[in-house]
Amino acid sequence: MKEMRFSIGHENQQLLPMLFAMHDVRKSYKQISFTIDFDSSIKGYVSPLIGGVYGDKNKGVCIEFDYQKLKFSQDCFGDVVEYKDRTNQRIEIPEDIVTVNSLKSFIRTHQKEIFFVKDICWEHENEYRVISDSDEFLDISEAITAVYVADIDGLAFEIFNEILKDTKI
Repeated sequence: MKEMRFSIGHENQQLLPMLFAMHDVRKSYKQISFTIDFDSSIKGYVSPLIGGVYGDKNKGVCIEFDYQKLKFSQDCFGDVVEYKDRTNQRIEIPEDIVTVNSLKSFIRTHQKEIFFVKDICWEHENEYRVISDSDEFLDISEAITAVYVADIDGLAFEIFNEILKDTKI
């Protein structure tokens, strides 16, 4: 949600507190993002762009999941990110949004444009996002199918090798 800019669509000064409330509400949302395997023979973990941007310059770790086995709570919502030319795109808060509950309802109603649209320059990510304003974490324990460690001489390899030694992963 930090990628969006919000504004009030009316010059009603009484709506100014809703902009401040939006700041607090935005901070309550947590996000986890996944790279969906590409439609080609390239799997997400071997994408040099993903590894370079998010993989600590190929010193990071990639965890592969079986999406069907992820356990989402009812408070989570997710979708594929759509990439658009969004230069200066804003979401206007209507003047009938006057409480935090109506603000949260507005966010849920407009979740696609608020959470699942990103600038076209990031389209290489092939991203799927899961969003929650109440859950602290997503249980991935039963969904892990593989762990890829780029630096087998590093500490990450030793840690994951130890963690996974008695598993099927």
